[in-house]
This record gives sequence, structure tokens and C-alpha cells, in this order.
Amino acid sequence: MHRFKWIAIAAAVLCAAGGWWLAHRHSQQGLLAQASYRVLRQHEPEAWSRVEAAYRRMEETPAARAEFINIANAEFSAAATRRLATASAPAKLALMRDFVANLKLLRAGQKDSCFRYLYPEVAGSADVAREIDANAQARTLALTSEVIRTSAEEPSAAASPEAAAQKLAPVVDAVYAQFGADTQMLAHPREPAVDRRKICDIAISLYERILALPEADAALVFTAVAAP
Repeated sequence: MHRFKWIAIAAAVLCAAGGWWLAHRHSQQGLLAQASYRVLRQHEPEAWSRVEAAYRRMEETPAARAEFINIANAEFSAAATRRLATASAPAKLALMRDFVANLKLLRAGQKDSCFRYLYPEVAGSADVAREIDANAQARTLALTSEVIRTSAEEPSAAASPEAAAQKLAPVVDAVYAQFGADTQMLAHPREPAVDRRKICDIAISLYERILALPEADAALVFTAVAAP
């Protein structure tokens, strides 16, 4: 009698484990159909685990879709930020152009979404799922994954801080000429009285001016600025 009881318990445990394995495999297959997620799994396994967990929650509760999108965006963004300095020049410039486009889109709204997109560590991440359309989300994901991939597989050389400073100096002077002392807000986003909409205008101006440089110079600046 006891033997059959333990067999029944073991069978129940195995069924539960089998159900988990099938759900886990299904969620992996769903995500890994997209190249961006394959890059994340290969080069950022911890971030991949968090994204996959959010995807499983979305499968169980479709209302959690927005949560999944925002978590995925945050994980890809954090990984790309860490890797931007060593990504290839084309990858980092493409991502920064996309970043500026998203900043301008969010700045056009009435909320502080642009500031949150710019400084997620200060005010929490922007609600990308609701404020950026699906096509733009997919584009950003692809560009972000290319930064991650090239950083891991084709890392670029470190930039000379002195050379980058020479290229950046006239850009900073132009931004100061446009915004005056308010430009210093970029370095103090946590200040309670900071004008979040103004700080976005300053950041957009700064990034657009850098991107207007010759591509080699722009890549040099972003490499130096992003270096740890």
C-alpha cells in the first residue's frame, strides 16, 4: 500500500516537473524565434533569465504584456549601455540615432517620459510599452542587440580620452551657448528642482550635435563617454 502511495506521489511530482519543463521550453522557443533574444541569451545570460521569466508570466497572464515589454527594454538597454564603449562604430552610432529619435518622440508628450527614458536609474524607466509603437520598439531592440553582439564578438579598441575631449569641446561650447548655465543640469539629474523637460531638450541638443560630427569623430566621442 505504501509503495503505491509513493509511486503516486512520485508520478505527481514528475508530471508537475514535466509541465514546468514544457512551459519553459515553449517560452524559450517563442523568444528565440527572434534574433535579438538569441543574442541576449548568448552574451547576457543573467539578463536573458529575467526576460524569459517575464515572458512566462505574460504567457500565463496576457495582461502582463506591457510589463514584459518594459522589462525586456530595460534589460536590453542596460546591457547595451554597459557595452556601448566596445561596440562597433556603426552599431553604436545607429543605436544613438535611434535613442535620440525616441527621446524626441517622448519629449513631445506631456509626461516626464523623456526624462525617465534618459535617466531610468533616477525616476524609473519610461513606459515604453504604451508610449513607443511596436515598430519602433522592434527597431530599438534590433539595434540594441547589435551593440551587445559586436561588443562581445568584435570589440572595438579603447578611445583616447584626450582626442575625444578635443572633438567634444566645441560641441559642449555650442550647447552652453544655447542653454547657458542650465546645461549643468545634465550632471545633476537627481536635484529636486531640476527641470525634467529642459534637461531633455539639452540632452537632445548635445546628442544631435555629436551625431552631426564626422562618423569617426562621433564614434570616438561616444566610445570615450561610455567607457567605464
